[in-house]
Amino acid sequence: MRIVVLLLSLHRIAKSKSVVEPRLLFATLRVLARRTEMMLKQWAGGDSAGMISTVFTDWKKFVQESVAKEEQLASVKDSVMRFILGDQLGSMKECFNSWKGYVVLEAEHRKVYGAHEEKIAALEARVGKMISHREAHLIKYAEMLGSKQGPVLKAMVFSAWKDESKGVKAELE
Repeated sequence: MRIVVLLLSLHRIAKSKSVVEPRLLFATLRVLARRTEMMLKQWAGGDSAGMISTVFTDWKKFVQESVAKEEQLASVKDSVMRFILGDQLGSMKECFNSWKGYVVLEAEHRKVYGAHEEKIAALEARVGKMISHREAHLIKYAEMLGSKQGPVLKAMVFSAWKDESKGVKAELE
C-alpha cells in the first residue's frame, strides 16, 4: 500500500508543471526502492512470519506516531495555556492599575472638593438658621395679627408704609 502511495506521489510530482529537482526525484526513488526491498525481505521468511513481522512493524510505527502526535498536542496545549494565563495575568494587572489610578484620582478630588463641600455645608447651616429665625418672626407676627392687638397692628402698618415710602422716594431721586 505504501508503495502505491509513493508511486502516486512520484507520478504527481512528475506530472506537475513545476520544475522538479533531479536530487528530489532520485531521493524519492531511493526511498521507494529501500521500502520495496525491506518488504520483500520480510515476506521472504514465509507468509505468516512475514505478515506478523509487517503487522508488528506497522503497529510499532503507528504507536510511535501516535505518541509523537500526543506530545505535540500536549506541547501546543501547554503553549496556549501559558498564553491564556499570561493574558489573564496581564488583564488582572491592567485592572489593578486602573483601580489604583481611580483611587488616587478620587482622593485628589475629595481633597480639592472636600473644602468646598465643608464651606457649602457651613453656608447651608447659616441659611437654615436665618430661615428658622425669620420663621420665628413670622409666627410671632401671625400671633399678633391673630390676637388683634390694635396698637401693634398700627405700628406694623406704619413701619411697612415708612419702608415702602423710603424705597419710592429713593427711586424718584
